[in-house]
Amino acid sequence: MGHVVEDIVAAEIVYATARQVGAGSTIISVTNTQMICSVFAYSVDPPERSRFERVYGPDGEWAAFFRGAEGYLGTELLGAGSEYLVIDRWESEPAYDAFLDANAEEYARRNREAAGLWLSERVIGRFSAVR
Repeated sequence: MGHVVEDIVAAEIVYATARQVGAGSTIISVTNTQMICSVFAYSVDPPERSRFERVYGPDGEWAAFFRGAEGYLGTELLGAGSEYLVIDRWESEPAYDAFLDANAEEYARRNREAAGLWLSERVIGRFSAVR
């Protein structure tokens, strides 16, 4: 019977993949990667809050755009009234940069279209866990 491996060490996310081989044996491969979070702050016009949440939320249009990308881990939306933080998580900075480079035109188009949902957007920065 296989064992479940769970190990998150400070700034590293550990990915374990198990596959059955032979009579009940399990091979587990583990890859450590430096996860990063790209963080944005938004002030949203109150009448647009619901639409903003649908577009920028974890199941929203931006997350759907990212979802097929290699290295995309997910999006979190935090809110306090009409102020929001969007946190996009990626396996690594190179994975995020590769996505941005490959999709620069589409990213810019989506950003222009979504600009009507917010009063201001501020790029807070890219962060990784501190060891």
